[in-house]
Amino acid sequence: MSFDKDYMGVWATTGNSNAGRAYLYKSSTDALATITASGYFNEKINQFVVQDLIYIQASDGTAIAVVTSVTTNVTVEVITA
Repeated sequence: MSFDKDYMGVWATTGNSNAGRAYLYKSSTDALATITASGYFNEKINQFVVQDLIYIQASDGTAIAVVTSVTTNVTVEVITA
């Protein structure tokens, strides 16, 4: 599958446009590896800023990822404790 904008929503935001935002994305068909691959979220490249968080519910598990780049591709990195 591919990114589906209907399954992404803003989870938290602040009044400061420079502050990071948090999003929720759910896919019952795509695996975490697919969702966290570079370019998966490109359809929303103008929406993200570096350091935004994305809570991901994938077909094979959940993760929290941080946006690391929004230049030519949206790139994310899974946060591990």
